[in-house]
Amino acid sequence: MGDIDRGGQGELELVDSESNREQVLAAFDQLAKTVQPSDRFLLFMLGHASRTGRGSVKFNLRGRDITEVEYVTLINSVPSERQILIFGFPYSGRLVPQLSAPGRIILTSSSPNEGYSLQAGFGDVFVGAFSTADNDINGDGDISLLETFLSLQTQTKDWYENNGSIQSEHPHLDDNGDGNATRNLTIDLEVPRVEQTDDGALAEKTFLGTRRTVLPSTPLPPEPDEVFADVPPTEPPEAHEHGNPNASTASHTPENRPSALPYNYISEADEEVIREAIDTAPSQKDYPGDGAVVLWESVDVDIDEKSRYIYSTRRVVKIFNEDGANLGEISIPYMRGKDDVTIHHARTFYPRW
Repeated sequence: MGDIDRGGQGELELVDSESNREQVLAAFDQLAKTVQPSDRFLLFMLGHASRTGRGSVKFNLRGRDITEVEYVTLINSVPSERQILIFGFPYSGRLVPQLSAPGRIILTSSSPNEGYSLQAGFGDVFVGAFSTADNDINGDGDISLLETFLSLQTQTKDWYENNGSIQSEHPHLDDNGDGNATRNLTIDLEVPRVEQTDDGALAEKTFLGTRRTVLPSTPLPPEPDEVFADVPPTEPPEAHEHGNPNASTASHTPENRPSALPYNYISEADEEVIREAIDTAPSQKDYPGDGAVVLWESVDVDIDEKSRYIYSTRRVVKIFNEDGANLGEISIPYMRGKDDVTIHHARTFYPRW
């Protein structure tokens, strides 16, 4: 359940007691008496949890559970000034506002509202992140808690996609003491972490210990000019989004509410596929009986921190004539008064005559 780091001076102790209320309370009582403020305290809670009728969470144990309020009190009783709290159970995001404090790194498997029925194997994904060289983003030979969290985001998303299920758990990170955990965190090596987001700065310089084995080296990707040197321009200057006065762009949010999607929500990989599809798009001669052809399409369904479903549709169409104009329209499920619809981005490339 917990571990104390005294700079390598302490001894490793294996705890194999049964996880019931009495044993957990006794363990925390011992920690409160023995842990020093200068120690680093690591707590890893993995399992199941349920929510009561009043909305509070109970971490499930054999016999009587320990409530959310009790756990917060127990954790706060540990006097260590440096704490790493890792929670891998449903509704774990509920603990963040109550436990957030300077010097604490809190990593959860889910938001406050996600009581998922499927699980991506949070514990396995978390542990496995430390032995995968691809997660060493800055190439320093080790993996920080920030790099681990970024891996958790990706691996969790991939697990649900491969399973064909809607993602019902989203990892969150809080390490600045403001009580607001961050989801969908990104990292830019060219920009200092403190300039990118409030969360992540402490996790970036925090490691669980000294590596016993060296991370395997990974080949560097080819330089951009080696990849794209032989790729010709794909469209005339006037067809660019910002260069053609006839090109149309739109971004609209009903009632001035912020969109649930980031502005640049098409990945670089998708953008490359889209660009190739445009470059190799067929002509009317290839489809004499059709009015248009769909070059690329993607439909995503996600759940946000408030358990709201986000349905997003993206489509790239080449229209040959008026008969195919209807393919330029996208149908989105919508309930008036309950849902928001955002035209996030629209681009029109006109042909050269």
